[in-house]
Amino acid sequence: MQNVQAKRRSHPVWEYFKTIEKNNQVYVKCQLCKDELKHFSSSKPYITHINSKHKPEADLLIQKENEDLTKQTNIINYSFKIIPLTDLQKNRITIAIARFLFKDMKSLNTNESEGFLNIIKILEPRYTIPSSASFRNIYFPDLYSSMKSYAQKELQEQSGISITIDYWSNKSQKEFLTITSHFIDNQFQIRNYVISTEHETQEHTANNTQDLIEKCLSEFIDHKSLRFFGVTSDNAANMVKTTSLLEPTISINCFAPCLHNTLNDSLIGLQDLLDKWSVPDHQIFIC
Repeated sequence: MQNVQAKRRSHPVWEYFKTIEKNNQVYVKCQLCKDELKHFSSSKPYITHINSKHKPEADLLIQKENEDLTKQTNIINYSFKIIPLTDLQKNRITIAIARFLFKDMKSLNTNESEGFLNIIKILEPRYTIPSSASFRNIYFPDLYSSMKSYAQKELQEQSGISITIDYWSNKSQKEFLTITSHFIDNQFQIRNYVISTEHETQEHTANNTQDLIEKCLSEFIDHKSLRFFGVTSDNAANMVKTTSLLEPTISINCFAPCLHNTLNDSLIGLQDLLDKWSVPDHQIFIC
């Protein structure tokens, strides 16, 4: 009962009433005329009593209600007032989005997609995401420089590294060479850095490939004094020769291409066998 009364007494009308107990029953007594009224869970009966019997107090009550309503409105307006983001806040969000696009290798138009914009609108409606051109020309170069400096520092602390080298083609049949470094840091964690992905226009000879690898590595470390613990590549003749020119402690032929070639050769042989022993569809063998 105390909780209910506390809730009701928030209304200004309760300044004129007091709860009393008589014969194990709860009543509400008007402090102005001393009338005893039944106890109700709502304040409305007591507001009606003041309006009908105490006109001056009723006018004062209306005034107080209006004042309370104004206060509540001001509180609500203040609570929902849109305070613009500071430049620091906006920059932190933009950098976080750039890192997401950069690290997860997302397309640049991801930040302009309907779904992504909806997420940003829900998370922070005050934020306006920059254009793809801004990410490409401003934020990505800054991120690349920062991450490259960090990678350079880590690689220069190593006495040797292992690398993976691979030629591949995109949908436009442009050929690229990707060089990835691998090493174990001083916390005994395996670290991997993609040193570079270079568009290759020259013939894929062993010497050309070696020159390109050394050129890319020279942007990060002194490759001449660097020791290669291991080099992983496919088993194409030019890559095998390139590996030998780099003089690693160990060379590893990537298992996936070997398996791919083996399966292809096996399937070709199987198809020849099926063609040789093929029979008409309607012929039935009974064992």
